[in-house]
Amino acid sequence: MDMGIHGISIAGNSAVSGSAPAIPTSGLRGWYKADSGLFQLSNGTTAATNTGDVVGYWADQSGNNNNITQATTANKPTLANSSINSLPVVFFPNVLKSWLSFAVAPPLGGSGVDFTVYMVGAVAGTSTHSSPGLMSGATGNDINLFNNSITEFVDAAINVANPTATLVTASNHAMRYRKSGSTYFFKTGGTETSATNATIGVITPTLIGFGSNTAAQGYDGTLGEVIIYNRALTGTEQTQVETYLSGRWGLTV
Repeated sequence: MDMGIHGISIAGNSAVSGSAPAIPTSGLRGWYKADSGLFQLSNGTTAATNTGDVVGYWADQSGNNNNITQATTANKPTLANSSINSLPVVFFPNVLKSWLSFAVAPPLGGSGVDFTVYMVGAVAGTSTHSSPGLMSGATGNDINLFNNSITEFVDAAINVANPTATLVTASNHAMRYRKSGSTYFFKTGGTETSATNATIGVITPTLIGFGSNTAAQGYDGTLGEVIIYNRALTGTEQTQVETYLSGRWGLTV
């Protein structure tokens, strides 16, 4: 195995596939796995199978057909095989400002509405912007990484909740982002932190892998799996999803 892109482990040239155990489906708005449904063209043709292939279409596995796409070749992320626990990931190089757009933006939160989002990946930490977006909208509407490593939740009015956890860059993480009432939580590696801001409204990300406002806010890292719920999961359901992710990726949420 070689340390391919920005110190993130990449090797091999074949995608890994396989069936996954069930996760809760109630409230599931999007489910994206890098070993399933990757295509080079934004119309869902020409499979992406080899390391370095561009990704213009990532099929939604939730049953909602909320596929994420990119038609411009220069802005497409790329496939990296055998990256985390021998599974492939999608690499978003900041130098190219790459992103994928939702067919239907999944509104998260707002008054009386909670959400739960899981992501697996590695942050290279070399983005040229202080707050590269993991999931972002036109202005605000972000789940981003302040100073490349500290989670922020931002609505369209730029109201911010900033849990104090810091990601170790160039390392693999299974992460959970959730809202409960007016409190926003971030969890990885078995540790959860939180921040409260009652003024935050609905967060409506329109894309994955890019920040809002300026072209400098590109995410620089990988994503192997993204699971989006527009509701709070119960403790039992959280354990179900996190047991699934741990078994699949070899990482602790």
